[in-house]
Amino acid sequence: MKKKYSILLIIAGIIGLWLTFSHIFHFRFPDYFYVANPDIKKYIGINVVSMFADFSFFTYHTIIIFSIWSILLGVSELIHLNKINLFLRSDGIMTFVFLNYLVTTILYTAFEFLSGNPTFGYYGPTNLSIHNLGTNIIAHYILFIVCLLCFILIKSKRKSSNIIYVFISIYLVLYFSTVKLSGMYSYNIEWYPYIIFDAESLGNLINSTSKYINLILLIFVNCLIYCIYIFSFMMLKKYKAKRGNL
Repeated sequence: MKKKYSILLIIAGIIGLWLTFSHIFHFRFPDYFYVANPDIKKYIGINVVSMFADFSFFTYHTIIIFSIWSILLGVSELIHLNKINLFLRSDGIMTFVFLNYLVTTILYTAFEFLSGNPTFGYYGPTNLSIHNLGTNIIAHYILFIVCLLCFILIKSKRKSSNIIYVFISIYLVLYFSTVKLSGMYSYNIEWYPYIIFDAESLGNLINSTSKYINLILLIFVNCLIYCIYIFSFMMLKKYKAKRGNL
């Protein structure tokens, strides 16, 4: 890989980490939300509970993982850290990084348009609104394009063993478990980033009030998501093992 591309990867990774942690550290407890909803016990959606709750969003995991991968790959190319480079350019690792970003970008875009009023973070001609729009575009689209180009153009150097499916499964189970438990017990109200973490909310979609049916629906939905993710990973990994030309 040419030196200039390695430097660009490092810059992209730094931007990704800066965007993520800048957003997290600028969290302010939304007192207005609780004034408007004094009796609220559970909420699903934007973070209204804690700075640390941002880590429950899959988006931030995606950007952090991509950014670290990008920085380490760029550095390993520049100073010839061959073992690290070999690991980072395995077809499994590159597919994992890309698939997470692909899922994030597709779902973020879908949610924006399904809301009926897509704003991408822009709520009016104010500095904060313009900042939100800019950071959302960079995080969800510009960095995704960088990730996409890396996946397509950077040749994988090693074929991953099937054990990577075990590690990915562990990651997904830990992600679900941590978000579920922290949402139930760590904040002033019960809070989740997505509806897939709450059986009652899923049940409301089919007008179910049965705890057992809602629990079965929760398990079914998350198992289906897992199967789709693993199948997508398998297909992309197979593609990655055959292509790459940089």
